[in-house]
Amino acid sequence: MFRQTSPRRNRTWLHAPCDNRLEHTKDRVSTKPEAVQWRQPVDLPHDVSSDAFRVSDRRARPSPEALAWAVSSLGDGGKLVSVRPLVGGISSAVHGLVIEDRHGGRSRVVMRRWLEPETESLVKREAAALNGLAATGIPAPALVAADPSGDIVGCPALLMEWLPGQVELAPRDPQGWLGALAHVGAQIHETQIEVPPYEDGFNLSGLASNSFSWSTRPDAWKHARELLSGETAPSNGVFIHGDFQHFNALWSRHQLSGIVDWTFAAIGPRELDTGRCRLNIAVLFSVDMAETFRHAYEAEVGAALDPWWELRSLASYGPDWPTFIPLQVGGRVRVDVAGMHARVDALLMSILQRM
Repeated sequence: MFRQTSPRRNRTWLHAPCDNRLEHTKDRVSTKPEAVQWRQPVDLPHDVSSDAFRVSDRRARPSPEALAWAVSSLGDGGKLVSVRPLVGGISSAVHGLVIEDRHGGRSRVVMRRWLEPETESLVKREAAALNGLAATGIPAPALVAADPSGDIVGCPALLMEWLPGQVELAPRDPQGWLGALAHVGAQIHETQIEVPPYEDGFNLSGLASNSFSWSTRPDAWKHARELLSGETAPSNGVFIHGDFQHFNALWSRHQLSGIVDWTFAAIGPRELDTGRCRLNIAVLFSVDMAETFRHAYEAEVGAALDPWWELRSLASYGPDWPTFIPLQVGGRVRVDVAGMHARVDALLMSILQRM
């Protein structure tokens, strides 16, 4: 079992119901547990089907063994005050816990459990990334403990610091929102952290079809398939998040407060992050916003992004996205499902024009 102690370990945050803002407190929570309104890190896997992971499974209360592990990870003599499922994640079960230590101080942590088989390596990868990020200024949760094999919890699991904020899907200042994402993305890619190399495991459902009947530009997708079937473009490997997008960014008082879900952190082309982010921006908002993000990121790093690798990232899109994106959004904003394919088609055309 991994265990990480960090200077940030003793931070807890109190959600103030009176003004719907998050306030930072030290070492203990002074409010009653029932007054807490949780907001959670949201994660989006690379390969999801609408029925692969039932909501009831994700929201079910963790086992007594899992909860006992979480409590003991914060020290002897503690007790569990509350546990509740966190809304939005679709690749793992995520619960927020309030734990009281033997001195009466309360801490908030997040337990993430992978209920699918063969996920031990993902937990090890995220634990390594969080350990490395603890020494940086990037707002990532501190690792508290990990059980990659699931020998203790019953399935692979992580316990991490709870970060303030929530996913912001209707930004008041889109320009500033995109600029903040671009800035932290550039920071991530400048960081030196030892993690495994990128493995080409993206879902290519968008290219597997011969007809592309869901698309308004089937010929363009066929051309993209030809380009990606050829020689792989050269790239300089950097530390990447692996699923960098607005669903994995937390905001507090309209300031970026956290980047979560580091399961796919790797050494690989930066465009896999920027391309993933641009795809999700187009899916939920517009191609214009996706282009604004690109320009902001390129200004941050002083270099142009390689359209081949962005095209490679875009290839993870497929006809099932309009089904599971609303599950990811969880009713927080309206999703224009009918126009989603057309927006991604327009993003595809903008990338092809740069090649």
